[in-house]
Amino acid sequence: MKIAIVCFVISVLIFAASVSAAGLIVSDVTAPEIVPGGEALVTIDIENTFSNDIEDVSFSLNLKDLPLSVIGSSETTIEEIEEDDSEDIAFRIRASPTAKPGDYQIPFTLSYKNSTQTKTGSIGVRVKGTVELSASITTDIPVIGREDKISVKIINKGFADARYVTVTLVPVDFTINSDEIVYIGDISANDFETATFNVRYTDLKPIATVNIEYRDFNNALQTLKLQEELEIYTEKEAVERGIVKKSMTPVYIGVIALVIVLWIIWRAISRRRRMQRSMQRTSAG
Repeated sequence: MKIAIVCFVISVLIFAASVSAAGLIVSDVTAPEIVPGGEALVTIDIENTFSNDIEDVSFSLNLKDLPLSVIGSSETTIEEIEEDDSEDIAFRIRASPTAKPGDYQIPFTLSYKNSTQTKTGSIGVRVKGTVELSASITTDIPVIGREDKISVKIINKGFADARYVTVTLVPVDFTINSDEIVYIGDISANDFETATFNVRYTDLKPIATVNIEYRDFNNALQTLKLQEELEIYTEKEAVERGIVKKSMTPVYIGVIALVIVLWIIWRAISRRRRMQRSMQRTSAG
């Protein structure tokens, strides 16, 4: 008798659990990644786990305070979902051109005919961020034998930040008098940063190789390599091209030397005249 009661209680609990688990559920969501300013078709599968058909199923999205919008209506209705069946609904979602890349949760509300409660939840949508780096190399005073600065300008034309950016300069026919690796950190979307290196050239055609490493939107390690032959000039060529000003030191030295020589000559002439006058006075007396 006790065993029968226990079995009855267990069966009641199992039945209650199956009833409470039954209902309309969002069984699957297909949401392609969206780029800022782009669109994507988000498909939602609604499954009927009731033991009977469900009529007038309503599903709505709430995009308030999100950089997302629905093209058309944010609410749709399904006339009927049969027992143990499912139906697909779709919304075309647009991301704002200024949407920051990342994952967004869109709240939804699900209800049906003769229901006393509505079901709420959220679906995930990802705004995809792309990192698009370009780089250029410039020199300050490209003269052989002189101390100079090589600057590497890195521009991020993408929609997402480039993170943990490091810049490595590999020298060929020049020496680096500073660190060979410069850590920049993050380069925001639509922004740029510059890494500088102190160098001294030992050849007129040195090659600068730059390796830029960074983490993209998906935290994957990426590498950008840039190699460029630098145009370096002799001191004479640099003066002719106006890269450096001609040194006036020899002129200054020459002028000073001339003044000294003239002063010595003037002193000598003055002394000679004094001696002549002195001799003339002596002979006259």
